[in-house]
Amino acid sequence: MKRMWGLNQKKPNSRKRIIKWVLFAFFIYLILFPENVTHALYVVIHAVLESIASVIEEFLRHVFGLNKFYSQLIVAYCSFGLVIYLLFRLWKSWPKLAKKLTDYLKVRLLEIKNQIRMFWLQSTAIQKILVLTVTFISMKLMFILLM
Repeated sequence: MKRMWGLNQKKPNSRKRIIKWVLFAFFIYLILFPENVTHALYVVIHAVLESIASVIEEFLRHVFGLNKFYSQLIVAYCSFGLVIYLLFRLWKSWPKLAKKLTDYLKVRLLEIKNQIRMFWLQSTAIQKILVLTVTFISMKLMFILLM
């Protein structure tokens, strides 16, 4: 018997659940193996850029009748010019971005300090002793491991 969905009932969306789990798995994989993910990302970006360059080369060859050398030369110089332009734009916008980043980091640091202060003030004496003991032991272990 086929299940009929009423007007007020929502059909379960398994696609969203699958996408959520795939993104979660990708995030875990990114945390565990960042070098593999970044390398794969660079390979994909490189393949896309090479494909675009190849399409532009073929366009130049067929539309303007250029040979392969000159079409590759035009694409290379245009790519170089584009990179120079993007670096120039980044250089021009860097002071604003740096100011926004430092302002955000200062605000975030104050929030974290306040959270730590509130945790310390609300903790009991036993919890404070436990925090100090764990901190001391972990610092000692790191010192021993580094030596």
